[in-house]
Amino acid sequence: MSFKINIGDATEDEVQRSVESAFSPLFVFRAPRKDEDQEEVTDVLVPWDDVALVIQVKAQAVGASGADVGNSLRWAKKNLSKAGRQVAGAIRAIRDGRMTHMENPLRGRAPFPSHEIKWLYGVIVLHHVSPAYDPFQLVPELQQTTVPLHVLSFRDFQNLAYFLDTPVDLINYFEERSSVLLPTLRPQVHEEEAVFRYWLGNLESLTAFRAANLGESCTEEDVRVYAEHLRRLWAGALPEAGLGGVIDHMIARAHEHDPSLAPPRRSEEVMIKPSDPVSVAAELSKIPRVRRIALGRRYWRTIWRAAEHQSDAMRTTYSRSRNECMLFLASPLPITEREERRNRLLDYTEMLKHYRQVRKAIGIATEAGEDAGRSYDFVVIEHEPIENAEAFLAAQEFFCNEEKLLSADLP
Repeated sequence: MSFKINIGDATEDEVQRSVESAFSPLFVFRAPRKDEDQEEVTDVLVPWDDVALVIQVKAQAVGASGADVGNSLRWAKKNLSKAGRQVAGAIRAIRDGRMTHMENPLRGRAPFPSHEIKWLYGVIVLHHVSPAYDPFQLVPELQQTTVPLHVLSFRDFQNLAYFLDTPVDLINYFEERSSVLLPTLRPQVHEEEAVFRYWLGNLESLTAFRAANLGESCTEEDVRVYAEHLRRLWAGALPEAGLGGVIDHMIARAHEHDPSLAPPRRSEEVMIKPSDPVSVAAELSKIPRVRRIALGRRYWRTIWRAAEHQSDAMRTTYSRSRNECMLFLASPLPITEREERRNRLLDYTEMLKHYRQVRKAIGIATEAGEDAGRSYDFVVIEHEPIENAEAFLAAQEFFCNEEKLLSADLP
């Protein structure tokens, strides 16, 4: 075995790990292949919700004496041009349906969800030492790319994925970077921090501006709480920020399945189809970091309330704009009664969906107290709301104390 590592493979590994930390390994696929010739489509592919990131990675081998400025820029120009062609080729292969499947360790061989993907973004990550430069001036043909294209240094990409560590946060940044920041600030490779600071400091106005250009209804006031708390998080001034890890843990465990458990039953004759783990993880991963922290605070207190009173404890949230609601159940029932816990979760989630009259309801259950997180049960119910006055009144009475705004749980 050679002591010398392959810097290209090592950089791809690190880029993969960075993006997995934000999206979850469920949604990250290394080196997917075309159907007809098994040629690699791109280095890393991230299909999530209606978006896919096409990531191409290039790394420069640097000798013991370092890299000289002239050589590093020549390397950047050559490899940036090549990466741009590769991203363009990957986009064509995806759009032409020449890549129908992809593989990763958690999902095995999975179909590429071409019917769900509406937006494609190209990301080129360059691991090299050089002066800062405008990639679109260095390689003008990149301006002809048919999808939004982001060119970032390896360090800057890692930093973005570290701080914007949920799909929603990272994709929102890329979307605003494409539509507003690229044409106005003309970001330089190696100098993303200045762009990020500008975005964070002007998040309300940038979001409202982009929404207006898209014909969407979103004001600065609509995103003010989110923006203010994201700035506090960046400054290390948001208490109990680590409790956002409660949601992260759920996402990481969503694919686990206990084969000893039978599907939930509505009656002896009617079995309920278990929720698809990828769908569960996708729904939970739509929660941005600030909201994960608020939910984590709620759920942590619910877990200990259930332990203290030795009875089921719940917290609920809902969004009229997203047309969905979510219920969290902490139960002191022993693991031997997990099927009973799952059936209660299904009942409570259906009841909440009826009360809120939304299209989608998500239910999550775990243990109470110190055992919390040893196992999770999930349910996703999606269909148009059904009107029933009697059932609505019963649900309203059951959930009458669940009206507190989620923002109240952000200190």
